[in-house]
Amino acid sequence: MIIKVAYISSRRHTGAGEGGIMPKPTVHDISVHSGLSTATVDRVLNDRSGVSQRARDKVATAVRELGYGKLPESLSVEVRSRLRFLFLLPTRRSGFVRSLEIAIQNAPSAVTDISIEPVIQKISLDSLDGGQDLIASLDAISLDDFQGVALFALDTPGVKQAIKRAIDRGISVVTLVSDVAGATPHFIGIDNVSAGRMAGKLVGKYTGRQTGTIGLLVGSIALRDHLDRMFGFQQVIGTSFPNLKILPVYEGNSDPETNKTIVTKMLQDHPDLLGLYSAGAGNVGVLDALSSVAPDPRPVVIMHELTPRVRDALSREEIDVVLSQDTDHIARSAVRILRALCFDLDIIPTQEKIRIDVFMADNLP
Repeated sequence: MIIKVAYISSRRHTGAGEGGIMPKPTVHDISVHSGLSTATVDRVLNDRSGVSQRARDKVATAVRELGYGKLPESLSVEVRSRLRFLFLLPTRRSGFVRSLEIAIQNAPSAVTDISIEPVIQKISLDSLDGGQDLIASLDAISLDDFQGVALFALDTPGVKQAIKRAIDRGISVVTLVSDVAGATPHFIGIDNVSAGRMAGKLVGKYTGRQTGTIGLLVGSIALRDHLDRMFGFQQVIGTSFPNLKILPVYEGNSDPETNKTIVTKMLQDHPDLLGLYSAGAGNVGVLDALSSVAPDPRPVVIMHELTPRVRDALSREEIDVVLSQDTDHIARSAVRILRALCFDLDIIPTQEKIRIDVFMADNLP
């Protein structure tokens, strides 16, 4: 049963009426007091979906503080026939992003009681401009168009504030693969510090007690997943393998051609290179460089994400280990969590935990 809140008139509140009885609040009164838009207030008061719990709490507080009593503790959910979720993905060429796009299109099947429409929008993740394309895209989202958004994110103050503004407008937000510290509690991806530590431990074990240099390649240190992997990797190498020296970190923007140039020069300039950890995307370029230079002996190579080209290289043992995350699981989790946020439902943390998969030539699926 839908619990209807008392009618809210459109007139401005001017004080107590006849007999000292406080008149009903207006949408405008509550909007001004709560700092929410009149559209969001109207959604809460009329028990519509697509409103965050934070917005509901603000309206309830405003109603109480204005002296109009209080809203029911829980309003029943008026289930909509369809929810629309926007997925903001990077424009960069990447087998991982292409795999995630396919997974997103298939993800609505994870929810059976309502219809989910996923919409993919490509954005530029440029750390040099602080993520202005991402910020503009977030600020342009209307609750009337999308009830939830899932995004790759640059970890910059501007992006963090844009996420908070979207949440304040009643839009449910989750981050995918790359998080923004303190912006939203709902991150869908692997523990990237642990992934970096695993890569460091594997490189150290594979190289034994040899003394030499290790290459570390990331897409951008403005991406939280790359920064966390770099931190975990450096931590393990620095504390457990003093015989190995990590070269200055290279940023390739996850671009295959840039990565090819960087790795080619790295191999040519450092004949003592014992290992290479590629913590970002664009690994086609890394593979091209290894094939072109053909170092003998080949350094130990650890990569992320089991894309078709990487899978083929691993099967031929042209690289050693791939750390991966399931794009289907990520997409399904995004849909389930956004739906739960829209309707203030419980989230099952164990169901949404994304595992770090470790693949070698011997256990390729």
